[in-house]
Amino acid sequence: MPHLYRWISLFGFTALVGLSPAVWAQGDEPSLSEPDTEMESVPPAVEPEPDPAPEPEVEAGPSAVELYNQGVAEYEAGQLSAAAARFSAAIVANSDFAPAYVYRGRVLIQQGRLESALSDLNQAIRLDPTNGTAYFLRGNVYYRQGQIDLAQADFNTALEYDTESPQALLYRGFIDAEAGRTELAIEDFDAALALDPNLIDAYLLRGFAHEKTGNNEAAIADFSRAIEIDNRRAVAYMGRGVAYYQIDLLEPALDDLNTAIQFKPDLARAYVNRSYLYANSGRINRAVEDLNRAIQLDPELTEAYLNRGILLSSLGQVDASQRDFARALQLEPESAEAFKAKGDALMAAGDEPGAIADYSEAIFIDVDYAEAYKARGDARLAIEDLPGAIADYSEAIDLRPAYIEAYAARGEAYARSGQARLANADLTQVIVRDPRNPMPEVYYNRGLARIGLGDLAGARQDLRQAADLYLQTGEAEGYRRSLSRLNQL
Repeated sequence: MPHLYRWISLFGFTALVGLSPAVWAQGDEPSLSEPDTEMESVPPAVEPEPDPAPEPEVEAGPSAVELYNQGVAEYEAGQLSAAAARFSAAIVANSDFAPAYVYRGRVLIQQGRLESALSDLNQAIRLDPTNGTAYFLRGNVYYRQGQIDLAQADFNTALEYDTESPQALLYRGFIDAEAGRTELAIEDFDAALALDPNLIDAYLLRGFAHEKTGNNEAAIADFSRAIEIDNRRAVAYMGRGVAYYQIDLLEPALDDLNTAIQFKPDLARAYVNRSYLYANSGRINRAVEDLNRAIQLDPELTEAYLNRGILLSSLGQVDASQRDFARALQLEPESAEAFKAKGDALMAAGDEPGAIADYSEAIFIDVDYAEAYKARGDARLAIEDLPGAIADYSEAIDLRPAYIEAYAARGEAYARSGQARLANADLTQVIVRDPRNPMPEVYYNRGLARIGLGDLAGARQDLRQAADLYLQTGEAEGYRRSLSRLNQL
């Protein structure tokens, strides 16, 4: 796949979903796309069936059950305050009536009163320890509070008491997907669909999970099925567009992202994803326009600032790009990727010391960031710090043993430092491992290494090959340099 910018990659599972963790009234359609929520990605907001009310007891005045049933009716009509008051009255009438605590907890979740909801759901569980709905809803609260382990435990318990709860399966699967346990997540999404073959959120979430594993064909199938169920679901078109992009079907990818924006013009992430298509087809200004729109819609969307900074740097707008990187780091101070991109922009502007400082920050945050070591090596090579460059390239190769570019760069550093044998070994590795993509500088540098080894015939062969490749790519300076060294032999 042609990439204009090698550091650009489409959002994966969690970044694409953009959901709002909420509990929805029965009859409302759960939505996967709420880009204005606080959380970047949460599972589909789903509504369990209300607990069946027990047989009413004979009481004077409205019984707890009657008040509860009235509250359910008001809740389903969207009258949340009235419903909460009715459930409170039911609790006054019978303080041991667990369903009223469950439903009032549900209302409180929708109102954003999580601590109060948690109190009600705890009480419901104390009164009825086998109430699967109460565990499910409490898991929802824990998830929203960031207590992921407690949420996972509650969804597991909910499934123990209600083995056929597709909603609990979706939430548990989502947590597994966020934690990188993608295969487990897919199993839960499969189970949810076995219970309800038309559960659109399960297709969407499974589609994102397949995308995360690189199974783009399966992702496309799931998103397409979701579109069959609801052909106006913007996030389904967005997910399918990304999957098409990943397998190089760029025209249908653009069509799907355009459709996503048509159905939901305020879906910030659709603009971000479409910007990748524009950028990688050389339409940089259009890509920047999409990122501008994404930031306008969601001023805290870190990826939009990061990628706009990358593009502005490519246009030579160094100061503007640095402002975008600074904003990205303000939003995510521990973003190794942002420091790496910031360093790349400084490197392109000729500020090698500044670039080295940023690459070092990226490595400090993520010690396994092979690309940051490679980039820092490039910066050190540019200022003739050959030992430092070699050390960085070696670290990158240790982390990624098949890192062709790092071998090529280390080979050049070895050649420039007079270590001809090591240079020849690295550069030969590049040529052998990637014969379909010959790089002229690799042959040029190996030619220099062979001169150092006394292999003049091999040096002539490499320098001729380098000259031919430079000529084919239109690099006049490289062509002249190769011929000059060849004529000296």
